[in-house]
Amino acid sequence: MTSAASSCPAIVISGAGSNQGKTIVAAALARYLKNSGKKVVAFKVGPDFLDPMILEYATGEKVYQLDSFMLDWDEIRNHLFKASQRFDFIIVEGLMGLYDGPSSTAELARHLKIPVIAVINAQGMSETFHAIAHGLKSYCADINFLGTFANKVGSPRHAATLASYAKNAESFFGSLLRNEAAEIPSRHLGLALAEELVGLDKSLNLLADCVGETKLAHLDTPCQFYPAPVQLQPQLLKDCRIAIAKDAAFCFIYQANLDILEALGAKLSYFSPLQDMTIPAADAIYLPGGYPELHLNQLVSNSAMKTELANWFYEGKPIYAECGGMMYLMKSLTDVHGVKHEMSGLIDGHSYMRKKLSALAYQQLSLDGEIMRGQTFHYSESEISEAPYCRATHPLSGSDGEWFFKIKSLWCSYLHLYFPSNAKMTASFFLLN
Repeated sequence: MTSAASSCPAIVISGAGSNQGKTIVAAALARYLKNSGKKVVAFKVGPDFLDPMILEYATGEKVYQLDSFMLDWDEIRNHLFKASQRFDFIIVEGLMGLYDGPSSTAELARHLKIPVIAVINAQGMSETFHAIAHGLKSYCADINFLGTFANKVGSPRHAATLASYAKNAESFFGSLLRNEAAEIPSRHLGLALAEELVGLDKSLNLLADCVGETKLAHLDTPCQFYPAPVQLQPQLLKDCRIAIAKDAAFCFIYQANLDILEALGAKLSYFSPLQDMTIPAADAIYLPGGYPELHLNQLVSNSAMKTELANWFYEGKPIYAECGGMMYLMKSLTDVHGVKHEMSGLIDGHSYMRKKLSALAYQQLSLDGEIMRGQTFHYSESEISEAPYCRATHPLSGSDGEWFFKIKSLWCSYLHLYFPSNAKMTASFFLLN
């Protein structure tokens, strides 16, 4: 490790578990700092797509995942080092609870020596709030646990009660009262899409004003960040034009995936299966995941786009599709009410929406001697007549994961793969082979 360190204030916003309000607090703090004239950037621990959209809206800056399963530590360090050179403050939102998961928030905070504040949903609690805080702090002595922040507080009196029970006033960073006017609704595994939320800007500014009245807004936590060796990517996709579906139905795209495609030499363009009737001039198509089930009428009625995709497929041009993108290429998608909707018909299969989560896990894919990492989460199940090409595995247990298909020039699965974990495999999805 080089000694050429860069210093920048940073904080990890973690929690006692899921649904504590980490994203709300992180976004509110980010917006407060931005409104105060600071350049602020946010990162997200873990593999999810939804919370980063809110953080990106709050900061106006791209949000990258920091996940020690999908990324190696050199990549994580470089993300933070580059951010420390460009921004005045770094916010890292945690994953689930502080110590949860194989790629936990505590692990990241320990490795990178970033201090931690835990958000706790304080509904129905007073002194117990601080018992939970004590447990979070004392469970591991290797992290710099600064203290806690209370969310969903019922009233100013409740806030004062919580503050009065703090054995160390310096470790209690304040409270955020319940405020229906600033509520951000959730869906599935996170908050709703930022672009769907009318009045999100107003809500964030209101929350920012509230956070601005707490100690959280006046953090001074300079951290040292160090660069790691950077691997130059071979131009495996030099001048390859990739058209990427990107709209409200297809929006689960890691920013790092786009970066690595460009680093490999690809030229990226974008189109909307919801709105557009044609696909931009390209050599390959990337259909990411998202929420096709929420836009079925538009997808069904856009017959021109389905014809475009069919022509592309039958001409043998490369297509890479994951999760919602794969579902869009099926013969049909049946919604939670049992209504069948005609999709593009490129894959001999059918998808069915379920009311409960069907899969949630880290997985890794071994393909022709190469390994790529990623994750899966979906509320649908699919029946595909095509023979699978291979199958992903769960990295900890080695048990079977999602099927992976190669149908002519189409690669598809439920997996959300993290492209930087294997540049060679990434390139293979977008080239004729």
